[in-house]
Amino acid sequence: MSLQDVSTLFDLLPIGAYRSSPEGKILRLNAALLRLNGYASEAECFSDDKEIARDSYVVPERRAEFRAILEAQGQISDFVSEMYRLRTSERMWVREHAHLVRDAQGQSLYYEGTIEDITEERNTVIALQKSGELLHNLLQTIPDRVWLKDLDGVYLSCNEAFASGLGAKPEAVIGTRDIDWVDPSEVAHILNNDRLALQTGSPVVTEEPMLGPHYPPGKLYEIIKTPMRDEDARITGVVGVARDIHQRKMTEALLYSTQAELEATLKALPDMVLECSAEGYYRSVHSHDPSDLVMPVALQIGHHIDEVLPKDAAHTCLEAIHEALTTGQSFGKTYTLSLPAGRRWYELSVVRKPTAPGAEIRLIAIARNITKRKAAEEAILHLAFHDSLTNLPNRRLLSDRLQTAMTASQRNKMLGALLFVDLDHFKELNDTFGHDIGDQLLAEVAQRLQNSVRGIDTVARLGGDEFVVLVQDLSAVRAEARDHAATVGRKILASLGQGYTLGDHRHQLTPSIGATLFEGQAHTPAEVLRQADQAMYSAKTKGRNTLCFYGEG
Repeated sequence: MSLQDVSTLFDLLPIGAYRSSPEGKILRLNAALLRLNGYASEAECFSDDKEIARDSYVVPERRAEFRAILEAQGQISDFVSEMYRLRTSERMWVREHAHLVRDAQGQSLYYEGTIEDITEERNTVIALQKSGELLHNLLQTIPDRVWLKDLDGVYLSCNEAFASGLGAKPEAVIGTRDIDWVDPSEVAHILNNDRLALQTGSPVVTEEPMLGPHYPPGKLYEIIKTPMRDEDARITGVVGVARDIHQRKMTEALLYSTQAELEATLKALPDMVLECSAEGYYRSVHSHDPSDLVMPVALQIGHHIDEVLPKDAAHTCLEAIHEALTTGQSFGKTYTLSLPAGRRWYELSVVRKPTAPGAEIRLIAIARNITKRKAAEEAILHLAFHDSLTNLPNRRLLSDRLQTAMTASQRNKMLGALLFVDLDHFKELNDTFGHDIGDQLLAEVAQRLQNSVRGIDTVARLGGDEFVVLVQDLSAVRAEARDHAATVGRKILASLGQGYTLGDHRHQLTPSIGATLFEGQAHTPAEVLRQADQAMYSAKTKGRNTLCFYGEG
Protein backbone atom coordinates (compact mmCIF):
# COMPACT_ATOMS: atom_id res chain seq x y z
CA MET A 1 0.00 0.00 0.00
CA SER A 2 1.38 3.43 -0.96
CA LEU A 3 1.97 6.33 1.43
CA GLN A 4 -0.88 8.13 -0.30
CA ASP A 5 -3.23 5.25 0.50
CA VAL A 6 -2.09 5.23 4.14
CA SER A 7 -2.65 8.99 4.24
CA THR A 8 -6.14 8.52 2.84
CA LEU A 9 -6.97 5.90 5.46
CA PHE A 10 -5.64 8.27 8.15
CA ASP A 11 -8.02 10.97 6.90
CA LEU A 12 -10.93 8.50 6.71
CA LEU A 13 -10.61 7.35 10.32
CA PRO A 14 -13.95 8.00 12.06
CA ILE A 15 -12.13 9.06 15.26
CA GLY A 16 -9.71 11.96 15.73
CA ALA A 17 -6.04 11.20 14.99
CA TYR A 18 -2.96 13.40 15.25
CA ARG A 19 0.80 13.70 15.43
CA SER A 20 2.28 16.33 17.75
CA SER A 21 5.59 17.44 19.18
CA PRO A 22 6.24 16.54 22.85
CA GLU A 23 5.58 20.20 23.69
CA GLY A 24 2.08 19.90 22.24
CA LYS A 25 2.44 21.56 18.82
CA ILE A 26 0.16 19.77 16.33
CA LEU A 27 2.14 18.52 13.33
CA ARG A 28 -0.71 16.73 11.61
CA LEU A 29 -4.38 15.99 12.31
CA ASN A 30 -7.22 14.32 10.43
CA ALA A 31 -10.67 15.57 9.48
CA ALA A 32 -12.37 13.79 12.39
CA LEU A 33 -10.22 15.70 14.91
CA LEU A 34 -11.01 18.97 13.15
CA ARG A 35 -14.74 18.24 13.39
CA LEU A 36 -14.36 17.17 17.02
CA ASN A 37 -13.04 20.65 17.83
CA GLY A 38 -15.59 22.50 15.67
CA TYR A 39 -13.24 23.53 12.84
CA ALA A 40 -14.11 23.29 9.16
CA SER A 41 -10.52 23.15 7.91
CA GLU A 42 -6.87 22.94 8.99
CA ALA A 43 -6.42 26.59 8.05
CA GLU A 44 -9.19 27.66 10.41
CA CYS A 45 -7.74 25.48 13.17
CA PHE A 46 -4.15 26.73 12.82
CA SER A 47 -5.28 30.35 12.58
CA ASP A 48 -7.00 30.09 15.97
CA ASP A 49 -4.97 31.31 18.94
CA LYS A 50 -6.02 28.21 20.85
CA GLU A 51 -3.88 25.06 20.72
CA ILE A 52 -5.36 21.58 20.93
CA ALA A 53 -2.80 20.17 23.37
CA ARG A 54 -2.40 23.29 25.51
CA ASP A 55 -5.99 24.54 25.77
CA SER A 56 -8.17 21.41 25.39
CA TYR A 57 -8.17 19.98 28.92
CA VAL A 58 -10.79 21.31 31.35
CA VAL A 59 -8.36 20.32 34.12
CA PRO A 60 -4.97 21.53 32.80
CA GLU A 61 -3.07 19.11 35.04
CA ARG A 62 -4.38 16.24 32.93
CA ARG A 63 -2.02 17.31 30.11
CA ALA A 64 0.94 17.00 32.48
CA GLU A 65 -0.26 13.55 33.60
CA PHE A 66 -0.66 12.50 29.97
CA ARG A 67 2.93 13.56 29.11
CA ALA A 68 4.38 11.97 32.23
CA ILE A 69 2.86 8.59 31.42
CA LEU A 70 4.00 8.74 27.78
CA GLU A 71 7.55 9.70 28.70
CA ALA A 72 7.71 6.97 31.34
CA GLN A 73 5.96 4.12 29.53
CA GLY A 74 6.19 5.05 25.87
CA GLN A 75 2.47 4.57 25.34
CA ILE A 76 -0.89 5.23 26.94
CA SER A 77 -4.31 3.66 26.54
CA ASP A 78 -7.80 4.64 27.63
CA PHE A 79 -6.78 8.02 29.04
CA VAL A 80 -10.15 9.60 29.82
CA SER A 81 -10.48 13.34 30.37
CA GLU A 82 -12.95 16.18 30.09
CA MET A 83 -12.03 18.53 27.22
CA TYR A 84 -13.27 21.61 25.42
CA ARG A 85 -14.28 21.74 21.77
CA LEU A 86 -11.88 24.57 21.12
CA ARG A 87 -13.94 26.58 18.67
CA THR A 88 -17.14 26.59 20.78
CA SER A 89 -15.76 25.93 24.32
CA GLU A 90 -18.41 23.20 24.63
CA ARG A 91 -17.36 20.52 27.11
CA MET A 92 -17.00 16.87 26.14
CA TRP A 93 -15.46 13.66 27.50
CA VAL A 94 -12.84 11.89 25.42
CA ARG A 95 -10.76 8.73 25.45
CA GLU A 96 -7.16 8.99 24.26
CA HIS A 97 -4.69 6.38 23.02
CA ALA A 98 -1.16 7.40 22.08
CA HIS A 99 2.45 6.29 21.79
CA LEU A 100 5.80 8.08 21.88
CA VAL A 101 8.22 7.84 18.93
CA ARG A 102 11.90 8.20 19.84
CA ASP A 103 15.05 8.55 17.71
CA ALA A 104 18.00 6.15 17.76
CA GLN A 105 19.45 7.93 20.79
CA GLY A 106 16.20 7.57 22.73
CA GLN A 107 15.20 11.22 22.45
CA SER A 108 11.48 11.99 22.11
CA LEU A 109 10.55 12.91 18.53
CA TYR A 110 6.78 13.16 18.52
CA TYR A 111 3.51 11.73 19.85
CA GLU A 112 0.95 9.86 17.72
CA GLY A 113 -2.50 9.15 19.00
CA THR A 114 -6.26 9.10 18.70
CA ILE A 115 -8.97 11.12 20.47
CA GLU A 116 -12.50 9.67 20.63
CA ASP A 117 -15.55 11.57 21.84
CA ILE A 118 -17.17 9.36 24.52
CA THR A 119 -19.55 12.00 25.89
CA GLU A 120 -22.66 10.12 24.79
CA GLU A 121 -21.33 6.83 26.10
CA ARG A 122 -20.50 8.38 29.48
CA ASN A 123 -23.87 10.12 29.75
CA THR A 124 -25.63 6.85 28.95
CA VAL A 125 -23.86 5.06 31.78
CA ILE A 126 -24.70 7.88 34.23
CA ALA A 127 -28.32 7.81 33.11
CA LEU A 128 -28.48 4.08 33.67
CA GLN A 129 -27.18 4.60 37.22
CA LYS A 130 -29.76 7.26 38.09
CA SER A 131 -32.90 5.84 36.55
CA GLY A 132 -34.01 2.24 36.79
CA GLU A 133 -37.14 3.12 34.86
CA LEU A 134 -35.16 4.50 31.95
CA LEU A 135 -33.03 1.37 31.94
CA HIS A 136 -36.18 -0.77 31.80
CA ASN A 137 -37.58 1.16 28.84
CA LEU A 138 -34.34 1.24 26.89
CA LEU A 139 -33.10 -2.23 27.77
CA GLN A 140 -34.24 -4.00 24.62
CA THR A 141 -33.37 -1.15 22.22
CA ILE A 142 -29.73 -0.72 23.30
CA PRO A 143 -27.42 -2.66 20.94
CA ASP A 144 -24.90 -3.19 23.78
CA ARG A 145 -25.08 -6.12 26.19
CA VAL A 146 -26.87 -4.98 29.37
CA TRP A 147 -27.65 -6.86 32.58
CA LEU A 148 -28.58 -6.26 36.24
CA LYS A 149 -27.63 -8.40 39.24
CA ASP A 150 -28.54 -8.12 42.90
CA LEU A 151 -26.07 -8.18 45.82
CA ASP A 152 -26.06 -11.99 45.79
CA GLY A 153 -25.16 -12.20 42.11
CA VAL A 154 -28.65 -13.21 40.92
CA TYR A 155 -29.67 -11.81 37.52
CA LEU A 156 -32.61 -9.42 37.83
CA SER A 157 -32.85 -8.46 34.16
CA CYS A 158 -30.91 -8.38 30.89
CA ASN A 159 -31.49 -7.51 27.27
CA GLU A 160 -31.70 -9.75 24.22
CA ALA A 161 -28.12 -8.98 23.16
CA PHE A 162 -26.71 -10.23 26.48
CA ALA A 163 -28.94 -13.30 26.67
CA SER A 164 -28.07 -14.35 23.10
CA GLY A 165 -24.43 -14.72 24.18
CA LEU A 166 -25.63 -17.30 26.70
CA GLY A 167 -27.78 -19.05 24.11
CA ALA A 168 -30.99 -18.13 25.91
CA LYS A 169 -33.85 -15.65 26.09
CA PRO A 170 -33.85 -12.89 28.74
CA GLU A 171 -36.61 -14.54 30.72
CA ALA A 172 -34.52 -17.71 31.06
CA VAL A 173 -31.58 -15.72 32.48
CA ILE A 174 -33.56 -13.93 35.20
CA GLY A 175 -33.18 -15.67 38.56
CA THR A 176 -30.00 -17.55 37.59
CA ARG A 177 -26.35 -16.97 38.52
CA ASP A 178 -23.11 -16.95 36.53
CA ILE A 179 -22.35 -20.52 37.63
CA ASP A 180 -25.39 -21.63 35.62
CA TRP A 181 -23.87 -20.37 32.36
CA VAL A 182 -20.10 -20.08 32.69
CA ASP A 183 -17.34 -22.58 33.45
CA PRO A 184 -16.73 -22.65 37.23
CA SER A 185 -13.07 -21.69 36.72
CA GLU A 186 -14.17 -18.39 35.14
CA VAL A 187 -16.93 -17.44 37.59
CA ALA A 188 -14.47 -16.12 40.20
CA HIS A 189 -13.14 -13.52 37.74
CA ILE A 190 -16.66 -12.21 37.02
CA LEU A 191 -17.60 -12.04 40.70
CA ASN A 192 -14.34 -10.29 41.66
CA ASN A 193 -15.17 -7.36 39.37
CA ASP A 194 -18.74 -7.31 40.71
CA ARG A 195 -17.44 -7.13 44.29
CA LEU A 196 -14.94 -4.41 43.40
CA ALA A 197 -17.75 -2.19 42.05
CA LEU A 198 -19.88 -2.85 45.16
CA GLN A 199 -17.03 -2.22 47.61
CA THR A 200 -15.74 0.98 46.01
CA GLY A 201 -19.15 2.34 45.07
CA SER A 202 -17.70 3.33 41.69
CA PRO A 203 -17.81 1.96 38.14
CA VAL A 204 -15.27 -0.73 37.25
CA VAL A 205 -14.18 -0.65 33.61
CA THR A 206 -12.36 -3.52 31.88
CA GLU A 207 -11.64 -4.53 28.30
CA GLU A 208 -11.88 -8.27 27.84
CA PRO A 209 -13.88 -11.03 26.12
CA MET A 210 -17.42 -11.75 27.30
CA LEU A 211 -17.76 -15.13 29.01
CA GLY A 212 -20.58 -17.34 27.81
CA PRO A 213 -21.16 -20.38 25.56
CA HIS A 214 -22.22 -18.32 22.53
CA TYR A 215 -19.86 -15.33 22.78
CA PRO A 216 -17.09 -15.47 20.13
CA PRO A 217 -13.78 -16.31 21.84
CA GLY A 218 -11.28 -13.48 21.80
CA LYS A 219 -13.77 -10.81 20.79
CA LEU A 220 -13.05 -7.75 22.88
CA TYR A 221 -15.67 -5.80 24.82
CA GLU A 222 -15.53 -2.74 27.05
CA ILE A 223 -17.30 -3.94 30.19
CA ILE A 224 -18.57 -1.35 32.67
CA LYS A 225 -19.92 -2.58 36.00
CA THR A 226 -21.67 0.15 37.99
CA PRO A 227 -23.21 -0.01 41.48
CA MET A 228 -27.00 0.23 41.31
CA ARG A 229 -28.55 2.41 44.02
CA ASP A 230 -32.06 2.86 45.37
CA GLU A 231 -33.74 6.18 46.15
CA ASP A 232 -31.87 6.34 49.48
CA ALA A 233 -28.50 5.97 47.71
CA ARG A 234 -27.99 2.47 49.10
CA ILE A 235 -26.24 0.03 46.80
CA THR A 236 -28.65 -2.74 45.77
CA GLY A 237 -26.78 -4.48 42.97
CA VAL A 238 -24.68 -4.09 39.84
CA VAL A 239 -25.58 -2.78 36.38
CA GLY A 240 -23.37 -4.22 33.64
CA VAL A 241 -22.92 -2.82 30.14
CA ALA A 242 -20.68 -4.50 27.55
CA ARG A 243 -19.89 -2.68 24.32
CA ASP A 244 -18.34 -4.43 21.36
CA ILE A 245 -15.07 -2.50 20.86
CA HIS A 246 -13.43 -4.99 18.54
CA GLN A 247 -13.94 -2.77 15.51
CA ARG A 248 -12.73 0.32 17.33
CA LYS A 249 -9.55 -1.47 18.36
CA MET A 250 -9.01 -2.59 14.80
CA THR A 251 -9.45 0.99 13.58
CA GLU A 252 -6.89 2.27 16.07
CA ALA A 253 -4.44 -0.37 14.84
CA LEU A 254 -4.47 1.31 11.42
CA LEU A 255 -2.06 3.91 12.83
CA TYR A 256 0.67 1.35 13.53
CA SER A 257 0.05 -1.68 11.35
CA THR A 258 1.80 -2.81 8.22
CA GLN A 259 0.28 -3.03 4.76
CA ALA A 260 -1.08 -6.52 5.44
CA GLU A 261 -2.66 -5.38 8.71
CA LEU A 262 -4.24 -2.38 6.97
CA GLU A 263 -5.84 -4.65 4.37
CA ALA A 264 -7.11 -7.01 7.08
CA THR A 265 -8.64 -4.12 9.00
CA LEU A 266 -10.43 -2.85 5.91
CA LYS A 267 -12.04 -6.26 5.39
CA ALA A 268 -13.19 -6.27 9.00
CA LEU A 269 -15.00 -2.92 8.70
CA PRO A 270 -18.78 -3.31 9.02
CA ASP A 271 -19.34 -0.46 6.55
CA MET A 272 -19.51 -0.47 2.76
CA VAL A 273 -16.45 1.14 1.14
CA LEU A 274 -16.52 2.01 -2.54
CA GLU A 275 -14.46 3.87 -5.06
CA CYS A 276 -16.19 5.89 -7.75
CA SER A 277 -15.42 8.35 -10.53
CA ALA A 278 -16.18 12.05 -10.43
CA GLU A 279 -19.26 11.34 -12.57
CA GLY A 280 -20.66 8.84 -10.05
CA TYR A 281 -19.76 5.52 -11.70
CA TYR A 282 -18.72 2.65 -9.41
CA ARG A 283 -15.11 1.45 -9.81
CA SER A 284 -14.80 -0.94 -6.88
CA VAL A 285 -16.92 -1.96 -3.89
CA HIS A 286 -16.03 -3.66 -0.63
CA SER A 287 -18.38 -4.80 2.13
CA HIS A 288 -17.75 -6.98 5.16
CA ASP A 289 -21.01 -8.82 4.46
CA PRO A 290 -22.41 -8.70 0.88
CA SER A 291 -25.93 -9.17 2.26
CA ASP A 292 -25.59 -5.71 3.84
CA LEU A 293 -24.89 -3.97 0.53
CA VAL A 294 -27.34 -1.21 -0.31
CA MET A 295 -27.66 -2.43 -3.90
CA PRO A 296 -27.54 -5.79 -5.73
CA VAL A 297 -24.00 -7.04 -6.42
CA ALA A 298 -24.69 -7.35 -10.15
CA LEU A 299 -25.43 -3.63 -10.43
CA GLN A 300 -22.29 -2.29 -8.81
CA ILE A 301 -19.16 -2.04 -10.91
CA GLY A 302 -19.42 0.24 -13.94
CA HIS A 303 -22.95 1.42 -13.21
CA HIS A 304 -24.04 4.92 -12.26
CA ILE A 305 -25.54 5.83 -8.89
CA ASP A 306 -28.81 6.77 -10.61
CA GLU A 307 -29.09 3.18 -11.85
CA VAL A 308 -28.55 1.68 -8.42
CA LEU A 309 -30.26 3.87 -5.83
CA PRO A 310 -33.73 5.46 -5.60
CA LYS A 311 -33.97 9.07 -6.72
CA ASP A 312 -33.68 10.76 -3.29
CA ALA A 313 -30.78 8.57 -2.15
CA ALA A 314 -28.96 9.00 -5.46
CA HIS A 315 -29.40 12.78 -5.21
CA THR A 316 -27.82 12.79 -1.73
CA CYS A 317 -24.86 10.68 -2.90
CA LEU A 318 -24.24 12.87 -5.97
CA GLU A 319 -24.49 15.96 -3.76
CA ALA A 320 -21.81 14.48 -1.46
CA ILE A 321 -19.59 13.69 -4.45
CA HIS A 322 -19.92 17.25 -5.73
CA GLU A 323 -19.04 18.62 -2.29
CA ALA A 324 -15.99 16.34 -2.07
CA LEU A 325 -14.86 17.45 -5.54
CA THR A 326 -15.16 21.07 -4.43
CA THR A 327 -13.76 20.90 -0.88
CA GLY A 328 -11.93 17.58 -0.84
CA GLN A 329 -14.34 15.88 1.54
CA SER A 330 -17.97 15.49 2.56
CA PHE A 331 -19.22 14.16 5.88
CA GLY A 332 -22.53 13.74 7.66
CA LYS A 333 -24.98 13.40 4.77
CA THR A 334 -27.63 10.74 5.38
CA TYR A 335 -30.09 8.92 3.16
CA THR A 336 -32.65 6.16 3.55
CA LEU A 337 -33.53 3.06 1.58
CA SER A 338 -36.76 1.08 1.70
CA LEU A 339 -35.62 -2.54 1.49
CA PRO A 340 -37.57 -5.80 1.88
CA ALA A 341 -36.20 -6.06 5.43
CA GLY A 342 -37.48 -2.57 6.24
CA ARG A 343 -36.31 1.02 6.13
CA ARG A 344 -32.60 1.59 6.66
CA TRP A 345 -30.58 4.72 7.40
CA TYR A 346 -27.10 5.31 6.00
CA GLU A 347 -24.49 7.96 6.79
CA LEU A 348 -22.23 8.85 3.89
CA SER A 349 -18.61 10.05 3.96
CA VAL A 350 -16.84 10.91 0.71
CA VAL A 351 -13.17 11.92 0.31
CA ARG A 352 -11.31 12.79 -2.84
CA LYS A 353 -8.52 10.28 -3.36
CA PRO A 354 -5.03 11.71 -4.00
CA THR A 355 -3.95 10.94 -7.56
CA ALA A 356 -1.07 11.82 -9.83
CA PRO A 357 -1.40 15.01 -11.94
CA GLY A 358 -3.56 14.38 -14.98
CA ALA A 359 -4.90 11.08 -13.68
CA GLU A 360 -8.62 10.34 -13.52
CA ILE A 361 -10.29 11.79 -10.44
CA ARG A 362 -11.36 9.10 -7.98
CA LEU A 363 -13.35 9.33 -4.76
CA ILE A 364 -13.58 6.99 -1.80
CA ALA A 365 -16.99 6.74 -0.14
CA ILE A 366 -18.06 4.99 3.05
CA ALA A 367 -21.74 4.20 3.61
CA ARG A 368 -22.43 3.37 7.25
CA ASN A 369 -25.64 1.65 8.33
CA ILE A 370 -26.88 3.81 11.24
CA THR A 371 -30.41 2.34 11.42
CA LYS A 372 -30.02 1.05 14.98
CA ARG A 373 -28.47 4.30 16.13
CA LYS A 374 -31.37 6.28 14.63
CA ALA A 375 -33.91 4.02 16.31
CA ALA A 376 -32.14 4.36 19.67
CA GLU A 377 -31.89 8.15 19.30
CA GLU A 378 -35.60 8.42 18.50
CA ALA A 379 -36.49 6.19 21.47
CA ILE A 380 -34.30 8.21 23.83
CA LEU A 381 -35.70 11.51 22.52
CA HIS A 382 -39.27 10.26 22.99
CA LEU A 383 -38.56 9.14 26.55
CA ALA A 384 -37.00 12.51 27.38
CA PHE A 385 -40.23 14.36 26.56
CA HIS A 386 -43.01 11.88 27.39
CA ASP A 387 -44.43 10.15 30.45
CA SER A 388 -43.61 6.42 30.34
CA LEU A 389 -46.98 5.28 31.76
CA THR A 390 -49.45 7.34 29.71
CA ASN A 391 -47.22 8.34 26.78
CA LEU A 392 -48.44 11.93 27.34
CA PRO A 393 -46.05 14.90 27.14
CA ASN A 394 -44.16 15.36 30.41
CA ARG A 395 -43.42 18.57 32.33
CA ARG A 396 -40.45 19.41 30.10
CA LEU A 397 -42.41 19.15 26.84
CA LEU A 398 -45.41 20.94 28.39
CA SER A 399 -43.17 23.88 29.31
CA ASP A 400 -41.91 24.10 25.72
CA ARG A 401 -45.43 23.96 24.28
CA LEU A 402 -46.75 26.49 26.80
CA GLN A 403 -43.98 28.90 25.88
CA THR A 404 -44.81 28.39 22.18
CA ALA A 405 -48.52 28.95 22.86
CA MET A 406 -47.79 32.16 24.78
CA THR A 407 -45.62 33.44 21.94
CA ALA A 408 -48.42 32.66 19.46
CA SER A 409 -50.92 34.40 21.74
CA GLN A 410 -48.71 37.48 21.73
CA ARG A 411 -48.65 37.43 17.95
CA ASN A 412 -52.31 36.71 17.12
CA LYS A 413 -53.88 38.43 20.17
CA MET A 414 -55.84 35.28 21.06
CA LEU A 415 -56.17 34.12 24.66
CA GLY A 416 -55.39 30.62 25.81
CA ALA A 417 -56.05 28.65 28.98
CA LEU A 418 -54.23 26.20 31.23
CA LEU A 419 -56.27 23.67 33.22
CA PHE A 420 -54.68 21.86 36.16
CA VAL A 421 -56.46 18.53 36.79
CA ASP A 422 -55.98 16.61 40.06
CA LEU A 423 -57.83 13.36 40.82
CA ASP A 424 -59.84 13.41 44.06
CA HIS A 425 -59.01 10.68 46.60
CA PHE A 426 -56.69 8.90 44.17
CA LYS A 427 -54.28 7.97 46.94
CA GLU A 428 -56.99 6.05 48.80
CA LEU A 429 -57.80 4.06 45.65
CA ASN A 430 -54.11 3.41 45.01
CA ASP A 431 -53.50 2.26 48.59
CA THR A 432 -56.63 0.06 48.64
CA PHE A 433 -56.37 -1.70 45.28
CA GLY A 434 -52.67 -1.45 44.53
CA HIS A 435 -50.46 0.41 42.09
CA ASP A 436 -51.40 -1.82 39.14
CA ILE A 437 -55.04 -0.72 39.38
CA GLY A 438 -53.90 2.86 39.99
CA ASP A 439 -51.74 2.80 36.86
CA GLN A 440 -54.63 1.40 34.79
CA LEU A 441 -56.86 4.20 36.02
CA LEU A 442 -54.26 6.86 35.21
CA ALA A 443 -53.92 5.47 31.69
CA GLU A 444 -57.72 5.58 31.26
CA VAL A 445 -57.83 9.16 32.59
CA ALA A 446 -55.14 10.16 30.08
CA GLN A 447 -57.22 8.71 27.23
CA ARG A 448 -60.41 10.47 28.36
CA LEU A 449 -58.58 13.78 28.65
CA GLN A 450 -57.25 13.46 25.11
CA ASN A 451 -60.75 12.68 23.88
CA SER A 452 -62.04 15.83 25.59
CA VAL A 453 -59.86 18.34 23.72
CA ARG A 454 -59.03 19.38 20.18
CA GLY A 455 -56.10 18.11 18.15
CA ILE A 456 -54.23 21.41 18.56
CA ASP A 457 -54.50 21.26 22.37
CA THR A 458 -52.05 19.48 24.67
CA VAL A 459 -52.70 17.03 27.49
CA ALA A 460 -49.67 16.41 29.75
CA ARG A 461 -48.95 14.45 32.92
CA LEU A 462 -46.81 16.17 35.54
CA GLY A 463 -46.56 13.07 37.73
CA GLY A 464 -48.70 11.11 40.16
CA ASP A 465 -52.36 11.97 39.56
CA GLU A 466 -51.68 15.50 38.25
CA PHE A 467 -52.52 16.34 34.65
CA VAL A 468 -52.48 19.62 32.72
CA VAL A 469 -54.52 20.62 29.67
CA LEU A 470 -53.25 23.45 27.45
CA VAL A 471 -56.00 25.00 25.31
CA GLN A 472 -55.01 27.51 22.61
CA ASP A 473 -56.68 30.10 20.36
CA LEU A 474 -59.86 30.50 22.43
CA SER A 475 -60.89 34.06 21.62
CA ALA A 476 -59.60 37.62 21.46
CA VAL A 477 -62.33 38.59 23.97
CA ARG A 478 -61.51 37.59 27.55
CA ALA A 479 -65.11 36.76 28.54
CA GLU A 480 -65.55 34.53 25.52
CA ALA A 481 -62.19 32.84 26.17
CA ARG A 482 -63.26 32.14 29.75
CA ASP A 483 -66.55 30.62 28.57
CA HIS A 484 -64.72 28.37 26.11
CA ALA A 485 -62.26 27.27 28.79
CA ALA A 486 -65.14 26.61 31.22
CA THR A 487 -66.84 24.47 28.56
CA VAL A 488 -63.67 22.38 28.22
CA GLY A 489 -63.44 22.07 32.02
CA ARG A 490 -67.06 20.93 32.34
CA LYS A 491 -66.52 18.41 29.56
CA ILE A 492 -63.54 17.00 31.46
CA LEU A 493 -65.53 16.88 34.72
CA ALA A 494 -68.27 14.91 33.00
CA SER A 495 -65.87 12.54 31.24
CA LEU A 496 -63.67 11.76 34.24
CA GLY A 497 -66.67 11.50 36.54
CA GLN A 498 -68.00 8.47 34.67
CA GLY A 499 -67.28 5.07 36.21
CA TYR A 500 -64.13 3.01 35.56
CA THR A 501 -64.11 -0.75 35.14
CA LEU A 502 -60.65 -1.96 36.14
CA GLY A 503 -60.17 -5.68 36.57
CA ASP A 504 -63.08 -7.10 38.54
CA HIS A 505 -63.98 -3.81 40.20
CA ARG A 506 -66.03 -0.77 39.31
CA HIS A 507 -64.49 2.50 40.48
CA GLN A 508 -65.82 6.04 40.74
CA LEU A 509 -63.48 9.02 40.71
CA THR A 510 -63.86 12.77 40.32
CA PRO A 511 -61.39 15.52 39.44
CA SER A 512 -60.71 18.96 40.86
CA ILE A 513 -59.79 21.45 38.12
CA GLY A 514 -58.05 24.80 38.37
CA ALA A 515 -57.99 27.06 35.30
CA THR A 516 -56.21 30.25 34.36
CA LEU A 517 -56.22 32.37 31.21
CA PHE A 518 -53.08 33.73 29.57
CA GLU A 519 -52.60 36.40 26.95
CA GLY A 520 -49.22 36.96 25.38
CA GLN A 521 -46.17 36.76 27.61
CA ALA A 522 -47.22 38.87 30.57
CA HIS A 523 -46.26 35.94 32.82
CA THR A 524 -43.69 33.18 32.57
CA PRO A 525 -44.81 29.59 31.86
CA ALA A 526 -43.95 28.70 35.47
CA GLU A 527 -46.19 31.50 36.77
CA VAL A 528 -49.10 30.41 34.57
CA LEU A 529 -48.73 26.84 35.82
CA ARG A 530 -48.62 28.08 39.42
CA GLN A 531 -51.84 30.06 38.89
CA ALA A 532 -53.63 26.99 37.55
CA ASP A 533 -52.30 24.96 40.48
CA GLN A 534 -53.63 27.52 43.00
CA ALA A 535 -57.01 27.51 41.27
CA MET A 536 -57.08 23.72 41.55
CA TYR A 537 -56.56 23.97 45.32
CA SER A 538 -59.49 26.40 45.42
CA ALA A 539 -61.57 23.68 43.73
CA LYS A 540 -60.42 21.22 46.40
CA THR A 541 -61.45 23.68 49.13
CA LYS A 542 -64.91 24.07 47.60
CA GLY A 543 -65.63 20.37 47.95
CA ARG A 544 -63.83 18.86 44.94
CA ASN A 545 -65.38 17.69 41.66
CA THR A 546 -65.58 21.27 40.45
CA LEU A 547 -63.83 23.87 38.31
CA CYS A 548 -62.35 27.12 39.64
CA PHE A 549 -60.65 29.97 37.78
CA TYR A 550 -57.62 31.73 39.17
CA GLY A 551 -58.41 35.09 40.69
CA GLU A 552 -62.17 34.45 41.01
CA GLY A 553 -62.20 33.50 44.67
